[in-house]
Amino acid sequence: MNEKQKQAWNLLQTYAERPFDWKGQADCCAFANEVMEVFHGKDFMAEFIYANKAEAIREIRKHGDLVGAITHVMGPPMDADPSEMRDGDVLVAKQEDGEWIAGFCFLGVMVVKNKNGVIDWPLEAAIYMWRPS
Repeated sequence: MNEKQKQAWNLLQTYAERPFDWKGQADCCAFANEVMEVFHGKDFMAEFIYANKAEAIREIRKHGDLVGAITHVMGPPMDADPSEMRDGDVLVAKQEDGEWIAGFCFLGVMVVKNKNGVIDWPLEAAIYMWRPS
């Protein structure tokens, strides 16, 4: 692993130990954003401030949904082609309950943080993808 991958791996371990919360510290967006900071050196969630689920949903709904919120800060998504994905790409998929979830590409899988912990999904689960320039 290179240095950025090691840093991301350490974040995975940290988030795996944290229970999911909606305080902007252990939810899917905070998790993906912190890894994005490792790979791209930028805090993409700086304008999204929330302390609970209702506030998080209100912030997201300002842009329609999670896809709209991510598009607001990162621009239009790219085609979610697994063969083109690389470490640090932001990915969005649908959960079993139909809700969007944000994650990122890491070592050939999509990694997400949800109420069940830190989980890896196949890259093919991703519907949208963003790569910061």
